[in-house]
Amino acid sequence: MPSSQSDLFPLAGIPNWLPNELLFSLGSRYHLYSANSRSSATCNQLFGAPRAGYQHDFPCRIEEFARRSGYSIGSAIEIIREHTILPFYLPFRPVSDQELAIFSMKSDTVQSLKYRLGILTSRFRANHPLKACTECIEADKKNHHISYWHLDHQYPGVWTCPTHRIPLLESLVKSNGVGRFLWYLPSEDILTSAFTFYTNDLVSQSLIEMRAFSEIVLAYSYLPAGFHFDAQRLLDTYHEGLKNHGLKKNSGQLNLVKIGRSYFQATSVLRATNLLIGFPENAHQAEMQMNRMLRLPRSGTHPLRHLLIAKWLFQDWDDFMRTYSKSTGQLQKAIFEFPATVSTETAQLIDIRREQFLSLLKTEKLSITKAAARVEIDTSTGMVWATKAGIEISRRPKILKEEIRKKLVADLRIGLEKQTVSEKYSISIQLVTTTLRTEVGLHLSWQVAQQTNRLMKHRAEWDALVNENRNSGLKIIRALAPATYAWLYRNDREWLRDKTSNLASALRGNYSSIDWDKRDQCLANEVRRIALALYDRHRSHKLHLWEIYQKLPELKAKLKSLNRLPLTKSAIEFALLGQTKKQNLDGGLF
Repeated sequence: MPSSQSDLFPLAGIPNWLPNELLFSLGSRYHLYSANSRSSATCNQLFGAPRAGYQHDFPCRIEEFARRSGYSIGSAIEIIREHTILPFYLPFRPVSDQELAIFSMKSDTVQSLKYRLGILTSRFRANHPLKACTECIEADKKNHHISYWHLDHQYPGVWTCPTHRIPLLESLVKSNGVGRFLWYLPSEDILTSAFTFYTNDLVSQSLIEMRAFSEIVLAYSYLPAGFHFDAQRLLDTYHEGLKNHGLKKNSGQLNLVKIGRSYFQATSVLRATNLLIGFPENAHQAEMQMNRMLRLPRSGTHPLRHLLIAKWLFQDWDDFMRTYSKSTGQLQKAIFEFPATVSTETAQLIDIRREQFLSLLKTEKLSITKAAARVEIDTSTGMVWATKAGIEISRRPKILKEEIRKKLVADLRIGLEKQTVSEKYSISIQLVTTTLRTEVGLHLSWQVAQQTNRLMKHRAEWDALVNENRNSGLKIIRALAPATYAWLYRNDREWLRDKTSNLASALRGNYSSIDWDKRDQCLANEVRRIALALYDRHRSHKLHLWEIYQKLPELKAKLKSLNRLPLTKSAIEFALLGQTKKQNLDGGLF
């Protein structure tokens, strides 16, 4: 055992990160070098709990991990930003989502993180399969004496190696539930081809398109930490791209049918690989998607949809960012200081005054009061503009003495209500609001803390109800606290689903809108194809069910519904009978 926590890594043989290494990879290397017989022992040593830190995409308890490593390999935020895939999901989302996501990964649970980031409802794969390049594996063994998981390979949408330009292989473990709690390093026995081409004619074209798209995704991943796209400027950028492609009339009117057809043509080759199944299946779906993408707001949209538009409408990522940087956001303003319904002329005037005001503060070093008077705005408005620009405001205490103000700021940072602190310090709510708006970063911290407090409060209320009424079933418990259930359903659905799954009468949907016949046929065909491939690969090996759903992750979720999927059920039964039934699979006799 190490003599202290700071000795943990040197004694285990892991002094630092390997180039571009994923956090899960470092944990896997530590597990190998420490010779721990159980993965839980590694979790305990690194993350302080037997079921923590093992997640390959969004691990939790990273603050504890950083502390146990003596912060010698980075702070929690540095580790999250530089060695996990979380930053991929942040630039198109509100700043508050970023704070909550980082808070989740630093703390004890990431249970509802994928839902909060919109991943579960995006129609893209939410399991983030581990990926590796065979040539990188060989080079890493030669240069570092061990293979490891590269962060660049793990981003959604990256399916070719940026160094060797060959298709990446997909892991058969972790993302599909196999070896969920274990530690792995890349090796040939757990990797398989991720490409499933429908026709050989598409192979060359698909690889070219996948390389180009992977380059877009990687360029996007190199955005500076904390960068966030402005929704209005992004929309203006898309309209400029449509105009350059002749898809927008001079009058400003959009031809959605033509746009949908062009967008579908751009996605069809990528869909041929069956890796980006969230893209439209036909021109009509493409039209519907573009109708949503060309409106405000779109903060909940998966980044891959934005990145495909960038690839479709612009020459490359640099061209897209140049156009975005030139955009002035003139279609409609949606900022804090004035309503979104003001005219374009008014919005432009406010922008001009704000720039003049900030320039007076920075270049002429005027006070807030003098600069506000110079550009003819209210002093309180100037304080808000300065705060949003990150300019610290010097204050002369009047009603709010400095000592009380420090206590007030501390209370707001932990999310206390305005009314509560107003009564506590005998000040007006207006003064509390002014403090929130004029202390750099305070308003965001207050919002994040409030959301976290509400989350913990509703979770505790629901846990207490379940413990007191464990045999009553969901309907009865829900009736006891409908407001608590509704809040959790809207804001923490994955956690709520997990907590209600074992109750006597768990809520079920009737799924009446699902085309079960079509789903059954597609799944049955996939089971046959995979079973045949597995028979050819292991001729003397009898198949197991886990081997099939390892190749077909969506099948695992449907196993409880096989009574609605008779063709799939039959295909599975024949596949599991053994090698003697291969002719039935080959001939499609079931």
